[in-house]
Amino acid sequence: MIWALVLIMLGGVLAGFLHVWLKKRISFFPLLVIEIVLLSVLAVYLFIAYELGFTIRAMSSFGYSFLMCLITFSHESGYEKIKNEANRVEIEKIELNKHSSRVWVDAAFAMTFIGLSVLYFVFNSYDSVWSLILLYTNVVMICQLLKKAVLYRNLEVYFSKEKNCIYILSNITAKRYPLSELSEAKLESNVDVLKLFPLFTMFSTNEDFTTSMGKTLKLVFSGETVYFNAKNTSWLTTIESREEKELPSEIAQVEVLPFYHKKNIKRLLGKMYFAISVKGVGAYTTLTVILSLLKVPIWAITIAVIVLWIFNLYISDRLLKIALDVKEIDDPNVLAVADKVLSRAGISDVKVFQTEANELNGFAAGANIGRSMIVLTSETLKLPLEAIEAVFAHEAVHVKKRDVMIGQIIRILALLVIVLFIYSLYHSFLLRNESLLFYIVFVLIFFLPLIQSLLLQWMEVRADHLGAIWLDNGNDQMADGLTALAVKQDELTYKAERYNLSNEEKNSSIERDSWFFRFLEFQFMIHPPMYWRIQSLKETGTEWNMKKIRKWWKERFYESLPDKKNKMESM
Repeated sequence: MIWALVLIMLGGVLAGFLHVWLKKRISFFPLLVIEIVLLSVLAVYLFIAYELGFTIRAMSSFGYSFLMCLITFSHESGYEKIKNEANRVEIEKIELNKHSSRVWVDAAFAMTFIGLSVLYFVFNSYDSVWSLILLYTNVVMICQLLKKAVLYRNLEVYFSKEKNCIYILSNITAKRYPLSELSEAKLESNVDVLKLFPLFTMFSTNEDFTTSMGKTLKLVFSGETVYFNAKNTSWLTTIESREEKELPSEIAQVEVLPFYHKKNIKRLLGKMYFAISVKGVGAYTTLTVILSLLKVPIWAITIAVIVLWIFNLYISDRLLKIALDVKEIDDPNVLAVADKVLSRAGISDVKVFQTEANELNGFAAGANIGRSMIVLTSETLKLPLEAIEAVFAHEAVHVKKRDVMIGQIIRILALLVIVLFIYSLYHSFLLRNESLLFYIVFVLIFFLPLIQSLLLQWMEVRADHLGAIWLDNGNDQMADGLTALAVKQDELTYKAERYNLSNEEKNSSIERDSWFFRFLEFQFMIHPPMYWRIQSLKETGTEWNMKKIRKWWKERFYESLPDKKNKMESM
């Protein structure tokens, strides 16, 4: 029945695509009536042809696919405003190079990863939670591929000297980028697919509007980096803010090798392995299928999967170097503060790297101290040195305490606990119904982040407070560093949303939010809310002890409650 489910999910994608297309041509009420009738017909057919459990899964899968397609192709906030503004002002069309090879390259990569799932379905044609997770992943990939095809067909770019901005317009997107926010402009000799394909990177601030494989204009704005294939760049020399931004009179030319070039083979293979082993489940799926075909016992398959996981953890530092295109930090001032912190932590041999990204982030990688590294994004390196030093101190704790390895073990153990729980329930008389078992498994996997959040947040709180010990100004410097990082990230996020002319107002991340969002952050996320991290540093001394652990545990609970109840409890 798995293939019936595949067809139903593809039908959901098609229905979502047709909804987006028809709503521009049919008024809302007739379209709603048509969709309700068709959905009712599908539901009746499934109830007649299949058992109740499969029908419920099929309808939920259809709904998921439909929703993912709507999200992918929905207009951003401010879409109509930007379109209308572009029609009112004097604009100059920027001619684009277009060639279908750009779409086919993305399609080839996508189908490679989807093909791994197809292998699983061919040789394991039974309905399971694992199958559904693979299908859901593929639906997102298919929607993104369709979006790429639509952008290729009708993308247009305009330059307005009057507004000193560029407009990027299509049937599904509308962006306005003020050139006063432009900080860098480069002309790359080829599209760097290994940087732009979604599964090949950990960061998502790149806006890929490329429509050919040739010369690509790269424009770096606050919060976003934009790529498109302009036929000429002469309009860039006329922007008003050129001298203020100290941009050169000519666009810098950068050589980018095609992804298939022999010098890119190692990078290509590394990116693909990163995609299937870190961002996807393809490596484990493929291994399971191969061993199943060889009639290997289930216990041996389990051991093989664990060995593969250990191997991936062991090479994680080298894998991330390739995936993130990192390079060693060469700024002497940054290296000086890094050396000071790492020496105080007793891990002075750990190397520090940077990766290009328009968001503020830093992380530790590697299975143990000898193979660990600390990576900061290029945007994080623009913070004051005291803030950068605080970020290094936080990440140094993760390296010193081997948190990367322990975090992975926690994830595996949490999953193992769930599997054993399911196994025990499966043999009870209450769960002979496979449909009921299916949904219990799905719910348990959904709540897996609860277990992870509890343990991983403890590591993050410890990294804040223990890292502060290695700073000259202790807790105050760590709190100020986190504040600087959060304020700058809020600023970049706000500017990125303004490119859509969004009027949505969001709370600052250093301010206490409503109880629902506090609940989500405290109970499901890896990091506690930023306001609480800063507050806890300011309210306590520069040390790490059981008193602080109890404080975190207690406030993690009370801060997750509605405000009225929270106040009653504290009285």
